[in-house]
Amino acid sequence: MTRGSRMLLPLLLALGLACSKEKTCTSDLTLCGGTCTTLGTDPANCGACGNACGPGDSCYAGTCLCPFTTTCGGACVDFASDPAHCGACDVACAPQQVCTTPSGGVTACASACSAGQTACGRACVDLQTHRQNCGACGRSCGSSERCSAGRCVADLYLACFNTDEVREATSALAPAGIPIAVAPGPNGLAWTGDLLAVSSAESGGAETVAMLHFDPPGLRRANVYQTSSANPDIEYLAEHESLLYVSHASLGTLLILTPGGAVVDEVRLVPPGAQPPNPQGIAFDAAGRAYVALEGSGEVVVLDVSHALASALGAQSRPCTSEVARLDLAPLASPGAIPMPSRIAVAGGHAFVALWNLAPPPDWSVPPGSTGRLAAIDTGTATFDAAFAGTANGLIDLGPDCLNPADVAVLGSTLYVTCGAFHYLPDWSVEILGGGIVPVDLSGTVAQVLAPITAASGWAPGKLAFCGSTGYVGDRNSGRVLAFDPTSGATTLGAGVQLCPPSSAGYSLVADIACGR
Repeated sequence: MTRGSRMLLPLLLALGLACSKEKTCTSDLTLCGGTCTTLGTDPANCGACGNACGPGDSCYAGTCLCPFTTTCGGACVDFASDPAHCGACDVACAPQQVCTTPSGGVTACASACSAGQTACGRACVDLQTHRQNCGACGRSCGSSERCSAGRCVADLYLACFNTDEVREATSALAPAGIPIAVAPGPNGLAWTGDLLAVSSAESGGAETVAMLHFDPPGLRRANVYQTSSANPDIEYLAEHESLLYVSHASLGTLLILTPGGAVVDEVRLVPPGAQPPNPQGIAFDAAGRAYVALEGSGEVVVLDVSHALASALGAQSRPCTSEVARLDLAPLASPGAIPMPSRIAVAGGHAFVALWNLAPPPDWSVPPGSTGRLAAIDTGTATFDAAFAGTANGLIDLGPDCLNPADVAVLGSTLYVTCGAFHYLPDWSVEILGGGIVPVDLSGTVAQVLAPITAASGWAPGKLAFCGSTGYVGDRNSGRVLAFDPTSGATTLGAGVQLCPPSSAGYSLVADIACGR
């Protein structure tokens, strides 16, 4: 849960959580046979409830279409494996033969499948890559999903906080697959091996970590960790050396879990009785140290977690972490503001910490003259790097076009910072100030802040992920996802696509983005 969503929580509770016996769906889903589904992508309900696509067809934009280049007599066929149309329409194999296409060879009828293929009926396919037989015969991937290593996966996964779902999308921002229902309040995504972990914080009292298994006969969700809390609050989820690290803000701790949900350790981040630390972002360096942003106490704590995996394997007892350093960020805030560190990225021997840099709560406003700010920390010494930042206290000033920095991500030798401060007007409408993305060149001896990429009015770019060379940005206000090419030279962000629908209260947060595998 982000700061913005916590501020709106009482209003959302009042508007959207009334008890009802009748099942309802979000605005872009339809109730078919008791299940909320996407008519645009569901092959069993394509365009309308009960309208099932034929064999081989996929559902695209509510229409059943053949994913192959040809059809035979109106039937969707795969020339590479269809024994009734082996290599061409109406070229039928004998009853005892299969249709096979050897690697680099010519499709033909044969007595057995080629090496690396499996006979699904009399069709020879590679279960590792075939969309209609992915991982097992008869397992068809959803619309716009691909078959990778025998798993049906998408290009992007989105944590839609307000509708309690993980949604899939293509690299071109088209919806893919079927929305995946998860525990209420999903806010973090992290891959560990072939599993996608999802953290959630339910307003009613549960905190959950679930694993999404991409195995036949379909995607399976398993809750591996769940606990109740008077004020449930998970702020961030990260993976390191196959373990999951959770910012457990309700307890002020760093929770370390195995993929199976076993607690490796739970590290108290401040002494008992101290100001609640509200842990936020987590990042790791090559030496096995974790950098944790403590928004509530205005600090970054550096922990040695190099023995955590040994502890998970039973080779070392608790505690498996130790504190290396604790850095006070108060001197880096603007006049009238407190630092409020949030997200962290590690690159090139430095940890870069985004500072919300806002007036103290409950105001959360942007003080006059405020600017977006980063702290630069030398990972070798765990101290502020004044020389690289170009300032005496290790501050990188992003300027007035970047307010309330929300996320940081690195591509090559450039750090990208998303920005956008929420300003609430007397009528509770929202004005976004300083929204956009600011690149920071890290290639020289001193960090260089480059020209910003501005966002449209009313948008507050938040979570940023680079999948290949393309950046994907989730908006914290509209539920839109925007894509940008860092090499294009564009000075504005595009319109994007609303992939996380709004709740009944009209609010939509893209809480996290994970690239597909």
